[in-house]
Amino acid sequence: SFYIRILTISFGIIVLGLSLSDPATTIFGSFGLYFVSIYTLFNGIAGTKDAVTTWAVGLILLGVAMYISTRSAYELIVD
Repeated sequence: SFYIRILTISFGIIVLGLSLSDPATTIFGSFGLYFVSIYTLFNGIAGTKDAVTTWAVGLILLGVAMYISTRSAYELIVD
């Protein structure tokens, strides 16, 4: 339930930032995705560290977080 809570809060903040057109809030929401992805890569999902599934989920979340925060930072710099 830890993963679901953090992901729900993070995506909620990201959606709020996107709906308000506020890049700083969106970047703040992506920090939660960074946290969950790094935690997943180090500790696994629910204590199970699988070489395929855990790394895939962790890297996909890390990629999504990087894309969202980079895109929002670009919007913040350009505007």
